[in-house]
Amino acid sequence: MGKFIFMFIVFSSLIHSQSDSLKELLNFYPLQNGNYWEYEMTVQQIPYPAEYYAFSDEVIGDTLLENNVNYKVIVHKDIYPNHYVSYKYERIDSITGCVYQHRNDTSLMKNEFKMDSLFSQAGDTISSSRDGYSSFGYFRTICRSTGMDTLFGIATQTKTFENQSAIPAGEYKLAKGFGFCQGSACEFSCGWTSLVYAKIGGIEYGNKIITESDKYLDSLKCYYPLEIGDKWIFDRYDTDGIENSSCQWSLEVVEDTIMSNGKTYKKLVNTLYNQKSITISYERIDSSEAKVFRYDPAADSLDYENLILDFSMKKGDTLRTSFWEITFTEENEIIYFNKTIHTREYSHLHGFMGYGDQYLKNIGLYKYMFAGDFFESISFLKGCIVNNIQYGDTTISSVYNDTENLQSSFHLSQNYPNPFNPVTRIKYSIPHSGLVSIIIYDILGKEILNLVNQYTNAGDHEIEFNAGNLSSGVYFYKMKCDDFSKTRRLLLLK
Repeated sequence: MGKFIFMFIVFSSLIHSQSDSLKELLNFYPLQNGNYWEYEMTVQQIPYPAEYYAFSDEVIGDTLLENNVNYKVIVHKDIYPNHYVSYKYERIDSITGCVYQHRNDTSLMKNEFKMDSLFSQAGDTISSSRDGYSSFGYFRTICRSTGMDTLFGIATQTKTFENQSAIPAGEYKLAKGFGFCQGSACEFSCGWTSLVYAKIGGIEYGNKIITESDKYLDSLKCYYPLEIGDKWIFDRYDTDGIENSSCQWSLEVVEDTIMSNGKTYKKLVNTLYNQKSITISYERIDSSEAKVFRYDPAADSLDYENLILDFSMKKGDTLRTSFWEITFTEENEIIYFNKTIHTREYSHLHGFMGYGDQYLKNIGLYKYMFAGDFFESISFLKGCIVNNIQYGDTTISSVYNDTENLQSSFHLSQNYPNPFNPVTRIKYSIPHSGLVSIIIYDILGKEILNLVNQYTNAGDHEIEFNAGNLSSGVYFYKMKCDDFSKTRRLLLLK
């Protein structure tokens, strides 16, 4: 019995020792989600001139494949000369320390290619997961050497391998804390690959590869800044042909949010001050195309998002989305905030309605104009805070923040948002208790819905109107209480 316990303790200590050792060795091949690498590659085929390439790898998640094995998902992107995107699936065996890559190759056991083992020392041979021979003998990977090297100014341990499972044989180096850092292969042509930038565990090393295309796209994306803390204040003027009104509204970027499609968006809070109304939207800028997308769970898209703007368009270009026809109409320079600023103007049309927007470089939205058959609205930028720099006046007028006057009289606010799809909110105020009715009519005056019909206490109130079963178009809502009667228009866009 004692002998058994002794053997169990020895075996357990060996297992724990190997486990602790593997945890340390995993740093030679860090596959944590979010890790990112950029490489430069040179290919030379004598007597032709050398060609230059760049690519990136990023661990984006986990997946279970058809062989019932869990892998890390790695997205591989060519940075230049093209933008080809592919995916790799890799894992590290928790016992053997072997690195496997999934391949659609039935000649491989479990459709996995064994790349190397992190336990390897100089001279060790790792048998391949493919049976057969190469010009070197059996398919295999050999650990040629271990040692120390300097990467990004940091001294780190390295392991150098030679992959003899293909022709030509390839040599590559793994660096502790960074992973694959160097590779080469040579036969009729020779290629060399070097790690130039890495983001491991949220820490950045080296310098990102910046192409001329990147510089151009960055120059476009500055028309639509979306950094947390950015905020814009607008003065808005509305008319429906009968009466005019004005208000102030703001747009603020508050946080990053991952939505149900797995993509990260900026959360924007839109506040309409005189109606005490707040709406939330989620937007993102595609890092490779300077396109702006808005998350919409009802969108006719697998990604649940709508394209709302494309800053890579040239002047005069027209883009058709699922709803709008967008045209890049004008670019100019204006003097604003006591400085000359480049501008871009766009129009968005759909049938009898549309809107236009104008953007200032490094500032964002400057002017917004909406027009329909029965309603017009225009907003001008009053002031903003972008990248912690204040431009213009960012205070909210007390006239728009003061709600006490609403308590002393009847008031029916314009629905918000307007236009809407399919839900909007209507606010109203009454100075004393009474029977309130709010009825929805179509453009022909036919009653559609009795939205409110009840005895209501004095004060501010708000009701939600869901037009999910109605078609796009102009509708009216009419409020009555005592001798007070007020009608406003609303616009449903689907």
